[in-house]
Amino acid sequence: MPRKRITKMFQGKISSYWQKVCRQNLPYHFFIFLMLFSFIPSSATLLPGALSDKYIPIINQDLLGVYVNQEKESNPISRRRFLILLGILFGAIIAGLSYLKQIGIKTINRFRIRSIEQNPAFDPDTWKLTIEGLVNIPLNIGYDELLRLESEEQISDFHCVEGWSVENVKWKGVRLKVLFDKAGLKSEAAFATFHSASGLYSDSLSVKESLEPDVMLAYMMNDEPLPEEQGLPLRLVMPRMFGYKNVKWVNRITLTGIQETGYWERFGYRIDGVSYP
Repeated sequence: MPRKRITKMFQGKISSYWQKVCRQNLPYHFFIFLMLFSFIPSSATLLPGALSDKYIPIINQDLLGVYVNQEKESNPISRRRFLILLGILFGAIIAGLSYLKQIGIKTINRFRIRSIEQNPAFDPDTWKLTIEGLVNIPLNIGYDELLRLESEEQISDFHCVEGWSVENVKWKGVRLKVLFDKAGLKSEAAFATFHSASGLYSDSLSVKESLEPDVMLAYMMNDEPLPEEQGLPLRLVMPRMFGYKNVKWVNRITLTGIQETGYWERFGYRIDGVSYP
């Protein structure tokens, strides 16, 4: 079932959160799992005897208009029914966790890690950061040379478009101004596109945004080298924009006159990185 059809089915009947989920291009069985997982716990309270109280109060109105509180004994839930319900719930949880693992969502150091690609191999002896496009001096900077450039540290929050945040993340890296000054931007250079090592993922900022005081290319996180899942050896840090703008595994920066559309922006995400899709 196409995701557009799912969205149409629930048009006007679901919250904006679920509309955002529908835009994630997830297969239909993900929605089936979500509905099943949401229904089972609540349905348990609707079964006869599911309530912990032995008696369920019933309010009736007599002929004189006086409300009378009667009590009716409920049928206690059977052990067999309880075990069946518990088994279904457990199966739904396992299926959900298995599916989330399949699509690449996991949690590491308070971060939920989502990636469209495998962690690329990193060899510090051969790795290069390429700066190309509308520059006077194209650059190929090795890892050791990068570490010798003027560096800065900062503590900033990380915000994901999915609605979660991680506060007080410590980053260390190089400001883009250092790299741009080294390459010498041409007058028509207005945007910078950041490419991941695999070539599958990219996103862009304006040169003006790239030069904001808390934007950097980070190679350390919380006083340690970047974990592979966080973009080893280099990732873009743009605190005021959502995480999809913070490209990981950066190995190439292209300066252009027109802004290029990033990976998730081709699926409807906002190019400004601060508005929800």
